[in-house]
Amino acid sequence: MRHMYLKSSTMKWDPPSKVQELFHHDSRFLLLKRLDPQEGADTDVHCEPPPIVAYSMFRFEMEDSECVLYCYELQVSKAAQRSGAGRNLMQSMCHIARQWKMRQVVLTVFQENEAAVAFYKNMGFNAVVPEDDTDGSDGEWEDEDKGRGDSVDYWIMSKDI
Repeated sequence: MRHMYLKSSTMKWDPPSKVQELFHHDSRFLLLKRLDPQEGADTDVHCEPPPIVAYSMFRFEMEDSECVLYCYELQVSKAAQRSGAGRNLMQSMCHIARQWKMRQVVLTVFQENEAAVAFYKNMGFNAVVPEDDTDGSDGEWEDEDKGRGDSVDYWIMSKDI
């Protein structure tokens, strides 16, 4: 992911800010560990814990006067990609949002991350078109934090639940 931030014109790689975002007091995590088929067979207390193969970090945020579950991070190790790990985490976040009576799950994705964009679309997410983008014809949106005229290289996507 770091390389996408380094190439981005609007979202810069800033490790201290990323750490602050990840460990904000409102952040919540879902961790997915690799399951060993032999797990539970050996009760040796000296066994290493299973490695984390995927995680998501999310928060409950206000967007347009509604509380939404905002997925800040969804990371899946190379070894666990295409195994259902990402789908499991996204479904879990949708379930959590439903349990808390939220109507949407929202996320941000780099446009160049075509595999992630396709994954999110397959999961039922759609790009959010800003209200002031009446024709939506150029496919370039403006970042509200950057001011008018600055196109962005990411999409905000959402899914109604």
